[in-house]
Amino acid sequence: MESELEQYHLNLLGCIYDAGVIGGNYWPIQYVAKKCEWNKIAKNYRIRKNLKKILRYLESLGLVSFHGKTRNPVVSLTSAGVAVARDYLDR
Repeated sequence: MESELEQYHLNLLGCIYDAGVIGGNYWPIQYVAKKCEWNKIAKNYRIRKNLKKILRYLESLGLVSFHGKTRNPVVSLTSAGVAVARDYLDR
């Protein structure tokens, strides 16, 4: 699975894990972007996609889950996302 992930994906998962957005603890995407300083990550890796698209990709891999309405969804890490984040942070 990690072969499908770019370095910025791993940085984002690690940041979300450090912030404690796990399981039943959901946060709005805007708060995740602010807490993880998404603008700095995007600038550093020259990413043109917005955070919602990145999180949707991670959702397709089963690493994060979306909850709530489509207008203002909230996001949290799944158990697989926690495992990948812990593995990344342990290195």
